[in-house]
Amino acid sequence: MISRDAYKYFEISCQHYLEIDVLLKNGEEVRGFANEIRLIDIMGENREFLVLRQPGMSIDIDLDDVYAMNAATENAHFSYVKIAGKNAAIPYNEKNCAREVKR
Repeated sequence: MISRDAYKYFEISCQHYLEIDVLLKNGEEVRGFANEIRLIDIMGENREFLVLRQPGMSIDIDLDDVYAMNAATENAHFSYVKIAGKNAAIPYNEKNCAREVKR
């Protein structure tokens, strides 16, 4: 389960229909426009999915599978944010993107 702090970056992406690159925990990367967060019932368990729009299709990504996301659309909220692991939900910018931020 992701933190509330991390969740807000998904919400921001959808509110502004940002084009984002999503890096999954398995190493796969997916690009698309953040459209909405959808609850999907999987075997009696509600899971949250990010819906990315691509030309002619949409992709549902389980939020628990996301490692990080990078904003391809310039915006005032974030450029890169790590969702899972150490230092999760800390937005990175050009000054600190090459290293992890110590708390």
